[in-house]
Amino acid sequence: MKLRSPLALAVVLTLGVVAVGCGKKDSDAPASTSGTAGAAATVKPPVVATTTHTPVNHDADANALRNCCNALTSEAAKQTSPGEKSKYEAAAASCIGIVNVVKSGASTRASALGSVRAALRGGALPGACN
Repeated sequence: MKLRSPLALAVVLTLGVVAVGCGKKDSDAPASTSGTAGAAATVKPPVVATTTHTPVNHDADANALRNCCNALTSEAAKQTSPGEKSKYEAAAASCIGIVNVVKSGASTRASALGSVRAALRGGALPGACN
């Protein structure tokens, strides 16, 4: 009887460890792939919809914005008041900095013009900026 007790204890402990280890694997493992249940359990990749958008010509927007920047620089030269002159110079500098952002497509022309208007602080935009 003494031999059976340690052997029985070892068997029970081994089965306990296997049961705990297998229990964790079952919850993490995907469903069985045998038979029709496996076919139903397979995961299909999502379908990615492709759209055919007309590519936006960022160069045209950047060139139009560059014309606006040039007009702002010209307006700055025409101003006699130092305050107005500095507003137009700041707006022109801001505009020139934004041209490459628009050209890369990271910003739109409309958004860039909003930034230029903000830099102008209430001054009138030249006609080339419309």
